[in-house]
Amino acid sequence: MVSRVLITGSSGMLGRHLVARFAADGRSVTGLDIASGGQPAGVREVIGDIRDPEAVDRALEGADLVVHCAAALPSYPAEEIRSIIVEGTRTLLSAARRQGVHRTVHISSTAVYGLPDTVPTPENPPVRTGGPLHASQGRGGGPRAALQGGGHGAAGAPPQDLRGAGPHGAVLDALRMGRGRAQLPRARPR
Repeated sequence: MVSRVLITGSSGMLGRHLVARFAADGRSVTGLDIASGGQPAGVREVIGDIRDPEAVDRALEGADLVVHCAAALPSYPAEEIRSIIVEGTRTLLSAARRQGVHRTVHISSTAVYGLPDTVPTPENPPVRTGGPLHASQGRGGGPRAALQGGGHGAAGAPPQDLRGAGPHGAVLDALRMGRGRAQLPRARPR
């Protein structure tokens, strides 16, 4: 049974919810993120970059499962996205192997597929090129290759769309605007 969980990207939309869920289930939870996420009581927070081996080593102490949600926003420069996603994943998996953590779930992004030609999209659509998120996750040197190497028990999951309240919940703000609960700025002065 899993008792100690490390969640990377613990201040993000999905990470915050996973932290809360694992903690509510009685697991010992550590969150690793570049920013504090106001985690529930009892959750250990490590503030650090996923590419920093020392921060990752601190966060992994005692873990028997890693849920890797750390990512880069599409607005970041392409090289920064690649560095965070590819090098960050390599740093994490290397540290996990050294510390004897054998179970990892990597939360990917549907951006690796590009925009689909067919809707609904099949489970195994062809990978299309385009954009820095695809380039960082879909190439042979990306997280997929890192997860498959070294005998590490790992699974990947690209979520479709995440929405909700909180610091990353801009979708809800947009929905409220659509219902007349917020004032839209005027496009032209009167």
